[in-house]
Amino acid sequence: MSVLLRVLALCLALLPMVAGADSAAQRRQLLFGHDDRVAVDDNSVAPYAAIGKLEMQSGARCSATLIAPDLVATAAHCFATEPGRVDRPVSFMAGYRDGRGQAIYRATGMQVPPGFRHGVHQVGERLFIRTRAAPFDIALVRVTRLHGRADIAPMPAFVGDRDALRDALTRRDNRVEQAGYAYDHREQLYTHRDCRVTALNDDNTLSHRCDTLSGDSGSPIWLETADGPRLIAVQSAAPTADRRASADNTAVTLLQIASRP
Repeated sequence: MSVLLRVLALCLALLPMVAGADSAAQRRQLLFGHDDRVAVDDNSVAPYAAIGKLEMQSGARCSATLIAPDLVATAAHCFATEPGRVDRPVSFMAGYRDGRGQAIYRATGMQVPPGFRHGVHQVGERLFIRTRAAPFDIALVRVTRLHGRADIAPMPAFVGDRDALRDALTRRDNRVEQAGYAYDHREQLYTHRDCRVTALNDDNTLSHRCDTLSGDSGSPIWLETADGPRLIAVQSAAPTADRRASADNTAVTLLQIASRP
């Protein structure tokens, strides 16, 4: 995300969201000491074509993923502007690159978990996500395709309960893939393959070591299964550089959405 992440952070009990590294050294620290991301040279094929940018009324953008022909998954904090107000989604560009999407969708509605709806409070000019709301930082956006490719295959959501997700992660040695549009590569999709989930937490969030920066908010984290890639979570937050040694990144699983596709 670009504009909103300059004013959003998590409460002290959680991992503060990063607005962008101030130096190359800080960026290396945020990326666990080494940048393992690689450019997706061909994002016209599955599963990468399903990943794109979701734009809000303010012009702010988040990474997001088409998970059904009419449904996009992203982070709930992408819609936060100030308490009592919502920066509603306007459009989604699937297969985004260099200012263009391979398919353009109009946003027609959104679903945010009730646990997040009153999760934002303001201190001075800064907005914070309350501790109790952070585990619900995930949202679904209903979309309608306007033009462009009609054959983009969605990345389906993982189907199963918490035990099934844990078992699936174990079978893959807790290795997943993440891809998004970080601030240092805004116009091209970058991915971290075989990054590691370090915990499936009690609050249905994931702790992970996929390389993410500002702009990756809402980006997909998926698991390879016998049936193909399955979305399991969206990127929510990362610690500041000075806390990297003691904290991993945080993603929110689809277990937090009451009615999943």
